[in-house]
Amino acid sequence: MTVGGGEEGEGLDARRFPPTTPVEHGLNGRALLSVVLALSWLFGLGSVAAIVVGSVAQAQIRRHNQRGRRLAGVGIALGWTGIGLTVVSLLIVLALR
Repeated sequence: MTVGGGEEGEGLDARRFPPTTPVEHGLNGRALLSVVLALSWLFGLGSVAAIVVGSVAQAQIRRHNQRGRRLAGVGIALGWTGIGLTVVSLLIVLALR
């Protein structure tokens, strides 16, 4: 069976080229690391690292069709939350002096 018409031997063999679907690869480890770093906080350093690692993870997830897009997003969101809480707490401490 050939696809594409024409003489015998021309065209593509439908059995050799099955329809392709995007294959989803495993979970991106950097996405999980982003959440762990955000939860560890480390006086704001973990939050900054979570944002950086989460952004790298999102780029890798798009490029390699991996799982973990939401996990990387959670890591980034927690990172920004940690930075915001750090800034607010520093302002409160400075205001109480």
